[in-house]
Amino acid sequence: MKKKLELALLFILIMSCSHKEVRPFTPMDLEIGVNFKGEFNKERLIPMKTGHSEVFLDLGEEVDSIAIHSEGEYRVLLQTQTSVSVMDEGPHIDLVNWKHGESSFTILEKKEGAFSFVDNSGEANFPAVDPEEIVLAITKEVTQHKLNKRWIEVAKKCSDAYSYPCSVAPSLYLFHIQKKLNGQWVLVGKLKLIPPMGC
Repeated sequence: MKKKLELALLFILIMSCSHKEVRPFTPMDLEIGVNFKGEFNKERLIPMKTGHSEVFLDLGEEVDSIAIHSEGEYRVLLQTQTSVSVMDEGPHIDLVNWKHGESSFTILEKKEGAFSFVDNSGEANFPAVDPEEIVLAITKEVTQHKLNKRWIEVAKKCSDAYSYPCSVAPSLYLFHIQKKLNGQWVLVGKLKLIPPMGC
């Protein structure tokens, strides 16, 4: 009996010495880079200290891919949101706080160590709206932000969301960053890229 007890204590001692505490994953472990096309061919590192980040893109910046510089197995999903923009030649009002079209989430393909961006905005069908609804939405923007009332007259020329001077374009790219933990994909970060509209 004494020998069995000694063996049991020895086993516990060995296990306690060899055991390493596994630190749980935290958003601060995420290190993400956004790669751009053409003349903006560069990588911009995005801080993800809270697991969420929102970045406004500059005019002309086209996303090429998303890179994750962190250990582990990851995948990236993309959802595109569209909004209405009311234009008057150059100037425009973007109704980003109104109605939206939303695509389903697309799993991005990994190539050469980065997740390739795909244009899935065609799936983000903007909901059908009446011309009167557009005018009401623009009137609210004009009142709230004290804009020139001529925008109300401009909005009255829209027969629907897709007819000039209205247009529908991507207003948000939402990336879900997932990591494989214990055999399951777990959401560990969200990245919002906001492109300029109406240009």
